[in-house]
Amino acid sequence: MLKKLMKYDFVRVEKVVVWALLAVLVCAAAARLTNAIYNEKMTMLWLIVDKIASALAIVVMIFAVFLTFFRIAASFARTVYGKQSYFTHTLPVKRGAVYDAKVLCGLAMNLLTLLAVGAGAAIVFLTGDTMALVKAAWKDSGAFYLLAAVTFVLEVLCFAVCAYLGIVLGHMLNTHKIFLSVVFTLVLWNVISTVLIGAEAVFYFANGNIADFLRADTASFAMDAPMPQEVKTVFVVAAAGYALMISVLYFIGRRLLVKGVNVD
Repeated sequence: MLKKLMKYDFVRVEKVVVWALLAVLVCAAAARLTNAIYNEKMTMLWLIVDKIASALAIVVMIFAVFLTFFRIAASFARTVYGKQSYFTHTLPVKRGAVYDAKVLCGLAMNLLTLLAVGAGAAIVFLTGDTMALVKAAWKDSGAFYLLAAVTFVLEVLCFAVCAYLGIVLGHMLNTHKIFLSVVFTLVLWNVISTVLIGAEAVFYFANGNIADFLRADTASFAMDAPMPQEVKTVFVVAAAGYALMISVLYFIGRRLLVKGVNVD
């Protein structure tokens, strides 16, 4: 039954999100094409066209990320608490399964969007020169960059789970539900960010090298920067923290939804 619920949720949000992701790839391909033409012709006209196409691709990528997030959050609020909630709560399934399906669908769609945006960014920016730089950086610190990417993905997914719990908390009250949902989401995210930043700061200050790093002048900045292994450990702490927060927020939201739903 969980698969069927997830299928319905995918169908409900995929129409808008898929078109947005296609727009990302099309704009990225157009930007890459205009860049290739400019490199061949080297005229002012194609330089302007190239810059406009690249800027448009970046704007569409950012728009796709926000569109996916807001589309999924709106679908969750509408189908669990809004006008469409009647059909959701009359299904022969437990509320916990409904919450599971919606959270898993939302996380999957956010992950798909991040992958599409990453592919679009690679199409736009990985030209011959930048590709050589990326290969050199990957050869020296590939594991670090992979860890940084995983941490970023977990950070985005953690914010999405914050939104689910924020919506649940906001709709437990009788007034200003949408406003309170936004407030709870932002409060949860700021608390989590503060806790994780504090944990990373404790590691840095306990390490000792941070003092030299903070005292370093501009000329010696690169030499006195923390060693890559230390930075890697910070990302490990952040990734583990986000993964833990995702689990905690998920189970809290699920438990609150199972207890009862205050529909509009």
